[in-house]
Amino acid sequence: MKVSGSKYGQCLYFTSAALARKVEKLAQASWKKVDLSPSHGYLLMSILEEPGMQPTALAEQLQLQPSTITRLIEKLEEKSW
Repeated sequence: MKVSGSKYGQCLYFTSAALARKVEKLAQASWKKVDLSPSHGYLLMSILEEPGMQPTALAEQLQLQPSTITRLIEKLEEKSW
């Protein structure tokens, strides 16, 4: 990740945001192979590791809002996962 030429290259906020964008692209490319988003993939992995896990526990583990967990589950159901 090249930020040294940037005016904001010494800014932690700027460089961490740039890194997060790059990591997101890598994660999306990785999960695309199985036609899932990273969030859906990690949700399924969590459920497989602990069947019956409640949405509130999933939200805490994945650091997402419970409503986001509900939407992710609904989307997986639409895809018949």
